[in-house]
Amino acid sequence: MRALALPPGCDRLFVRPWADPVIDRIGHDPRSPYVERFWLAILGPSSTFLLRHVVERLDDAPHGFDLDLPACAAAIGLGGRQSRTAAFPRTVARCCQFGTARLADPATLPTAHPTTLEVRRRLAPPRGRVSAAPASRVSERTGTR
Repeated sequence: MRALALPPGCDRLFVRPWADPVIDRIGHDPRSPYVERFWLAILGPSSTFLLRHVVERLDDAPHGFDLDLPACAAAIGLGGRQSRTAAFPRTVARCCQFGTARLADPATLPTAHPTTLEVRRRLAPPRGRVSAAPASRVSERTGTR
C-alpha cells in the first residue's frame, strides 16, 4: 500500500472524531489493555502510539484540533522527515489501511480544514485481522485453546 498522500508541504492536519454509533458503544479505547493485547500486533507500535496520542488530544478537544505533524511525529518517537516514504506518513497510512482512521471526504469539510483526518475514538474487535496476532492472543480473544 502506498503511504498516505498528503499535499506537498503539508505540515498540519485537522483531526476530528470518526463517529460510528455502534463502534463508539461497543469498542475499546485505544489506550486500553485490550487494544494493546489484540490490536498492537496488527497495527504496529507506531500506529498504536499515534492513535493513543490523537485520542488523548480529542479528550481535550472533542470536536477536533489542528495536529502539527512534525511535533506529533517527534512526540511518538518518529523522525521529523515528512516525505511520502518517511515513517510518520506511513504510520498514518497504516491507521487508514486498518480502518482506525480515514481521510475525510473533502466535499463534507469546511473550507478552513482542507485536509482532515477522522480517527476512531474506540476500536472494534479486530475481526478478520487476527492472523497478524500471535497464536496465544488469537486463542485468548476467541476463547479457543
